[in-house]
Amino acid sequence: MLTNLTRSIAALSCVLLLGLAGCSDSGAEGSTNAAGDGTGSSSATPVGDQSNATGEQTEIQSAPASTRATFTDAVADQTRTVQPNLVAARPGTDRGVATTQPTKLPVSGDSTELIVIAEPISLDLGSIGTGQQAKGTIRLVNTGDKPMRVINCKANCGCTTTNCPKNRELQPGESVEVQVQMRAGAKGGIRQSKRVDFIVEGQPVLRVPVFVDVVAYVEIEPSKIDLQQTTDGRVVIRSLDDQPFRVLSMNPPWIEAFDDEARTEHVLYLPLDDLQAQSRARKIDFTIDHPQSNKVSMTLRRARTTPGNTSRIATARPPAATVDSPLAAAARSGDVAAIGQAIKDGKNLEQGYEDGATLLGIAAGAKQAEVVRVLLEAGAKIEARDQKGRMPLLAAVQTRNSSAEVVRALIAKGADVNTRGTMIGGTPLSWASGPFNNPEIVAALVAGNADVNQADNTGMTPLMWAARFGAPATVKVLLDAGADVTATNKQGQTSLDLARQKRSDAPSVQIIKMLEAQPPSSEKAADDSDS
Repeated sequence: MLTNLTRSIAALSCVLLLGLAGCSDSGAEGSTNAAGDGTGSSSATPVGDQSNATGEQTEIQSAPASTRATFTDAVADQTRTVQPNLVAARPGTDRGVATTQPTKLPVSGDSTELIVIAEPISLDLGSIGTGQQAKGTIRLVNTGDKPMRVINCKANCGCTTTNCPKNRELQPGESVEVQVQMRAGAKGGIRQSKRVDFIVEGQPVLRVPVFVDVVAYVEIEPSKIDLQQTTDGRVVIRSLDDQPFRVLSMNPPWIEAFDDEARTEHVLYLPLDDLQAQSRARKIDFTIDHPQSNKVSMTLRRARTTPGNTSRIATARPPAATVDSPLAAAARSGDVAAIGQAIKDGKNLEQGYEDGATLLGIAAGAKQAEVVRVLLEAGAKIEARDQKGRMPLLAAVQTRNSSAEVVRALIAKGADVNTRGTMIGGTPLSWASGPFNNPEIVAALVAGNADVNQADNTGMTPLMWAARFGAPATVKVLLDAGADVTATNKQGQTSLDLARQKRSDAPSVQIIKMLEAQPPSSEKAADDSDS
């Protein structure tokens, strides 16, 4: 009994002194380490994965300065800031000011070095459509001289690992691959970022950011319904790449049955009674079966007028300017007569319609070459941007089976062939080379002096996009125009590396042969100068 009492006192003392002086397990048998394996080895107390007020920042703690610097360089172009999380403020202090040193990430031993490292240090999953899922691989490598045990893998919302090597012991020099997948949200034109944390015994948490560019192949109009304004509940879901699709379901299920016919445009009417019954903002999701996208969303807004209201939906906004929607429909459908009459009547050609696009932007995106020519002759501005930051030339190439005739007409009027969009900084040539592959448009842009080696925010050049999407004809146009085969993206990948990732399909095999046949840049430059 005396022995048990002695052990209890020793264990209590250990708890009270933990973090100040540590304690030995000699007075309390059966203690476990951080992994809970019952070996009795000492361990530091894990500190919870805390997040700051915005929940948008990541932390890289306890790693060597060189590791932190490398990580920062790799993701410096992202909108998320890499910095330590701040500990919670003590009572009586301002929560916006750090009163103590930043906390360390959980460590299962005394080491502050990253012995098991990740390759790559950040994972770019490329571009996918809204609601789609992207997959990639992270390799964990033991760079030390002793075995290291991977305890667990933890992913934040939206990102998951499918084969976490839990309790896997890696021998020196040994590595293991972990499959990672991320599902895109319902909003296009954004760079979605998540993370995966690897808990490794004896070192700080290894955190790997994961990114994916979400492309909108389908749009919904309107994207927001404000119930303080007049609405008939009309919603249009439209394919941007001319691929027909069906609407399968809706959440909330205000509409339970949909037309089984696959079309490029679906017009729906939301029930007004259900809309008016909403007292606050609400997200409405539609599940679709488009080949490149399976989800689109819109937002329902209802302004509160209750005195003292402090919600973000505070007061009704002023009514929007009246939009002559028949003109927008005429531009989209190619009704040259209606557009011509509008010009004669002195209509404002720079009026913003859906997503802020002008008539020229709408016609360019809808591949209506004759309407584009009429508007250009009437003085429509080729540099007008819509709410997505796109000039008409970008709108013209960001659609399936884009019109080379429209592109040439815009270039002839002085459209900037190297303009960048707000989504990943892609140029018209990048979009035409990859996601919306069109060799004829690529050739038109090249003839208009587009920079074949201009990289976007991810370091991807038009040649890399063409290699990734398996477009041999486009690759040939770019190579003939002097595209650099040795250029690398921010993951250190060349066009050839990207093509080899898809070596199983015939177009990629053809691209690999084309790229492998290219001489080094220095030799090619010498050949060009000799000629």
